[in-house]
Amino acid sequence: MSEAEAPDPELARLLRRLERERQIRIEAENIAEQGLRDLYERQRELTLIEALITAANEAVDVDAIMEFALRRICKYSNCPVGHVYLRAEGPGRDLVSTRIWQVPRGEAFEAFCRIAEATRVASGVGLAGRILATGEATWIEDLTDDNFARAALARQAGLKAAFGFPVLIGAEVAAVLEFFSKRPGAPDASMLRIMAQVGTQLGRVIERKRARDHLTHHAYHDSLTGLPNRAMFMERLNQAIAAARASAEGGRRLAVLFLDLDRFKTVNDSLGHLVGDELLVLVARRLAACLRAGDQASREYRYGTERQLIGRLGGDEFTILLDDVRQTQDAIEVAERIMHELGLPFGLSKHEVYTGASVGIAFGDGSSRNGHDIVRQADIALYRAKSRGRGRWELFDDAMGAQVAEQLQLERDLHGALERGELRVHYQPIVSLQDSRIQGFEALVRWEHPEKGWIMPGDFILLAEETGQIHAIGQWMLHQACSQIRRWRESFDPQGALYVSVNVSAVEFARRDFVQRVLEALHATGLPPQRLKLEITESAAMADPERTQGQLKELQGHGIQFSLDDFGTGFSSLSHLLQLPIHTLKIDRSFVNEIDADGRKRHVLDTIVALARNLDIEVVAEGTETSGEVDCLSALNCHYAQGFYFSHALDQKAAEVMLSKQFDAGAERPE
Repeated sequence: MSEAEAPDPELARLLRRLERERQIRIEAENIAEQGLRDLYERQRELTLIEALITAANEAVDVDAIMEFALRRICKYSNCPVGHVYLRAEGPGRDLVSTRIWQVPRGEAFEAFCRIAEATRVASGVGLAGRILATGEATWIEDLTDDNFARAALARQAGLKAAFGFPVLIGAEVAAVLEFFSKRPGAPDASMLRIMAQVGTQLGRVIERKRARDHLTHHAYHDSLTGLPNRAMFMERLNQAIAAARASAEGGRRLAVLFLDLDRFKTVNDSLGHLVGDELLVLVARRLAACLRAGDQASREYRYGTERQLIGRLGGDEFTILLDDVRQTQDAIEVAERIMHELGLPFGLSKHEVYTGASVGIAFGDGSSRNGHDIVRQADIALYRAKSRGRGRWELFDDAMGAQVAEQLQLERDLHGALERGELRVHYQPIVSLQDSRIQGFEALVRWEHPEKGWIMPGDFILLAEETGQIHAIGQWMLHQACSQIRRWRESFDPQGALYVSVNVSAVEFARRDFVQRVLEALHATGLPPQRLKLEITESAAMADPERTQGQLKELQGHGIQFSLDDFGTGFSSLSHLLQLPIHTLKIDRSFVNEIDADGRKRHVLDTIVALARNLDIEVVAEGTETSGEVDCLSALNCHYAQGFYFSHALDQKAAEVMLSKQFDAGAERPE
């Protein structure tokens, strides 16, 4: 090479320098371009997150925010398909479709959606199931190479890859969002990181909704039984009235049943409030089952059916709405079914308890002013049912209003009647059918009202039980009766067996200090315990047979005897009767009346007397009114009787006249 052709070192150096500068500029441009791309991507991320955070903070509707999230994420990720699963309640807590989609039109996509909506997703199964199991965002690079349950349908729709993420409340997966792409792709860690943040924001929306639902539930439901409370029941009732008013066919009726439990106060007072609460929960379940069994044509709900709703107003008071009642008999049949079911024993944790129900029924239609009027009418009908003996139903009629007002006035008058000295004790003789001699007296309370005159126990004892006044009245009665019989024994029959029989209300018997109160009365009056008989009804005894047995045996240990009153009208449970220390059966007057003319009654009574004799139990026939009845009872070897044939209930002086005649005249029959 000639000297002229030799490369110029300086030129080569400059060329190398220029190339280096060019490479640096290219690298700088690439860095700048990547920075711009990263900045743009970061801006997209921030825009998405900001939009979702704003929407989540403002959202009151979970479905709406989920739809918004699907649209934004599908646009962000360039995925044509997005779908939301929600965690189901109940066993397993699988994922179920919300039917919220972001999806193009087309038969292939529709088939893909249908199979998703029809399938419950268990933990670990498919994309959504994996997310449910792990609680983490998941990416499927290629659906064709993955054990994906909807792979065939995904291929038909042209879907190749998928990702999804959980909506979290703390560590709980509350929902899952899944997205599908038309091209395979490697996992994008940045995308999954962003989706995790989105899942947290959406979780807060669901958490707020749960809190609102919880507050709403407690505002409209009874905390003990879970039944609708008064507020919700009245709201539904007023809606039913409005529907009846708007009914094109006209004549649409509805009914309200108002019921409370018979003897609930007895259970609550004797066994405690926890047992009472347990009973109320079981009653609520039995009522719901009872309504569902009677209305199988309607859709079932937890609190009844589509046309029937149960509410608890408080205490042992329940209401039932029967919407679109065709006939009066429909409501009556529901009431009778309820009374039957609630009359069956309740197996509580440590006790078998018997209760029952009384029901008031009122009807409404489109002309009804409001629900409160119908509930008030049903309550009035319930009041009538209870005043007529409980365990029955009554239909409201307009005349009831005035009668209930009268009863309420009587209730007000009863307050203070004992302190004002208006209550009296009368005594009805219990007579031996062998020698016609008085063996004892049943002490009966009477009320001498200053304006209404004499009021019989059947007209005010139930009021006394419901208002709690029965405790004071019963204790006063026990003291009066024991004191009086002690004086009569001293005057007429010092060595004899003259005794007094005192009725004990189920409410009194339920008191935890009942035994102590009886013993205190005997101690205060000086009456020997053997001369006192306590009368309890079958229903009171069977409210809690185990506890009854314990109380009676404790009192029996002190020498006190017991009569089972109104035998044959209650449970007549021989298995329980054998377990109770009963000395006397008192046969209800309904079996005694006209026994001489009714062969069936005579046969029943013969069976009862024979049973009692085999058990070494005495029998007293109540309500004996004619000589024919007395002769028939004697022929059946009945021990004792009481009733108008022998004497009405007498005041102290009249009873003393009878005793004087008996003990002065030997075995002469009382007049």
